[in-house]
Amino acid sequence: MSNRAVEGSAIYCLDGSRPFVYGNLITGNESDEGTSNFCQESDAIISNNIIYSNAGTYSGGIGCVASSPTISQNIISGNSVLTAYGGISAYSGSNLIIRSNHIIANTTENGAGGIYISVPSSAVVFGNYIRANTSQYHTGGIESSGAIIRNTVYENVVYGVPVAGGIKCTGNGFVAHCIIWNNTNPQIWGGNTNYSDIQGGYPGFGNLNQYPAFVDSAHDDYRLLWGSPCIDSGHPDSLDPDGTRADIGAFYFDQSVSVRVLLTPHQIPYVIPATGGSLNFTIRLDNWTSAPHIATVWCDVTLPDSSIFGPVLGPATVSIPANTMLARVRTQSFPAAAPLSVYHYNAYAVVEGDTGKDSFMFGKLGNQLLRAGSWTNIGESLKAFELGESMAAPVQPAAFALYPSTPNPFNPITLIRFHLSEAGQICLRVNDITGGLVSTLINGWRGVGSHEVTFDGSNLASGIYFYTLKAGPKTASGKMVLMR
Repeated sequence: MSNRAVEGSAIYCLDGSRPFVYGNLITGNESDEGTSNFCQESDAIISNNIIYSNAGTYSGGIGCVASSPTISQNIISGNSVLTAYGGISAYSGSNLIIRSNHIIANTTENGAGGIYISVPSSAVVFGNYIRANTSQYHTGGIESSGAIIRNTVYENVVYGVPVAGGIKCTGNGFVAHCIIWNNTNPQIWGGNTNYSDIQGGYPGFGNLNQYPAFVDSAHDDYRLLWGSPCIDSGHPDSLDPDGTRADIGAFYFDQSVSVRVLLTPHQIPYVIPATGGSLNFTIRLDNWTSAPHIATVWCDVTLPDSSIFGPVLGPATVSIPANTMLARVRTQSFPAAAPLSVYHYNAYAVVEGDTGKDSFMFGKLGNQLLRAGSWTNIGESLKAFELGESMAAPVQPAAFALYPSTPNPFNPITLIRFHLSEAGQICLRVNDITGGLVSTLINGWRGVGSHEVTFDGSNLASGIYFYTLKAGPKTASGKMVLMR
């Protein structure tokens, strides 16, 4: 942390070396003429690191010259560059593999904000989530002469005259199975592009121009909702790990388990201060099948020495209706005694022997071993999940609240939740965009507390619908999108 050098102020890999750079928190470093993490003629393996808020001249996150490193499962965020490339850069025949990274909010005054790979190169950029990177000129997301496959490239920005906001293909570069959406126009430039979802459309075989439908874009969760047009829309001969036809985008929808468990951190990256702290996340249980299921659910933490701490949440039994996604916001605290390093927060959902898993990575600064602390978990009431008291105390909900429907967009089922501070006569209705009544979900007496109701749009056309809750003089409304 907070190192300064001409080149490689944090990590410098040189001359045929093959180091394994794993589980590091790399932040606040500055390079006068290059990058904070530098590989020259090195085949380093750089994995499971949080690389954020570093500064350089040519690359803020990782820079490579005549190297073939493997860069995988890192969070590369908030790095800045004066003249060249924000997140990852590669020059002089570097044939690197960039796989399954989160590359977010890196900035540069020139070049590519997310990833830059020079000509010639046979580099592979595969399965990365690349969002909100910015450049003054040329390209916001990716510029590469290699293969760009199964990435989600979203909301990258070019402030000056753009060549492409999302992806620029040079040399023999090509694109397949990518979501390219909400970037500065044009979304993409050059290359041979097939089986991708591109806003505004693009020539090529199997390309879509349909909104992808994500789990929680407000919290950077760009995994696909069931019903997304990107599911099973890749090349017919390309398969996902679950054996189904390939999906489009960085995150495939796992159809091998009947209940997906999803963890959505509310900030990327989360870095806990040396004195301890907490992080907020949403835990979701997604029963995308047409039958109800009962799941055993719990969370634990993978510590820096690879041992498991916990459970910190659960275990508990959850009953999940068919075609339903349940979502609850939780807060996990971490003690000051936890050492500086990278951790993984894990969730599991077991249904009839099949286990759904998910995790996210976070960091912890410093350690104060003499200070006490605890690993506590609090949050929204989980009794609607039919979870036991071991899931910890709830946060008190608002006096009168109508919550966002989940999932949204949906196909064809969504859950509408609300809270009442007083018992009384209520009415919950759904209207179409013209104001016409679609359905009266509730018209009767309800008691104090939290309630939920399922809305089934099986017989409706795709489009925007509004739900309105009236309880005495109080009224609240929400919007939901049915997407087939």
